[in-house]
Amino acid sequence: MSKQVNQFRDWAEDAWYESPLEISVWFASEDYAEVFFKLEKSVLVAKLTMINESWESEKHLHIPLDIWKPGSIQVHTTTEGVTRFRHRQQEINLRGKTRAPEWAQTLLENWLLNLKNKRDNPRDRLQKLSSLKRAKATIERNLASASLSGVSTDIAIAGMKIDSAEKLLTPKSYAKDKQ
Repeated sequence: MSKQVNQFRDWAEDAWYESPLEISVWFASEDYAEVFFKLEKSVLVAKLTMINESWESEKHLHIPLDIWKPGSIQVHTTTEGVTRFRHRQQEINLRGKTRAPEWAQTLLENWLLNLKNKRDNPRDRLQKLSSLKRAKATIERNLASASLSGVSTDIAIAGMKIDSAEKLLTPKSYAKDKQ
């Protein structure tokens, strides 16, 4: 089986120009295989056929991370006994049934969720430091705008304006009586 997995890895590198992060075999014989690949930014479900001593893609379902939403992969067994994988308008039918369809759905969803978390989290020390610096700058701006030192000055100015307006609007005879 490991020889076949290495052949599947070679096929993915040739066909998709990247080495798979993980490979899981749904079904495999000497000349036919149904395989799941976890790539850098996507997952792939492929039906492979052995032609002239090399694996060729018969059909595949490619699910890129940027269009995937959790729960969007549908998997069920048809009345003909094949397992149908569907994502948006794409679908692929796999005939081998070594595990429950839910297992495959969970595997693909977990791989994509893992890729999403890896993409969203800072990958190295410099990115973490940059992220912390941006957060610090945001907090400093928010604190500066929430400062109350300018508010007391504004209150004093508003008080003077009210007194001034009151003097201008008060009739002179009423102002004399008030004193």
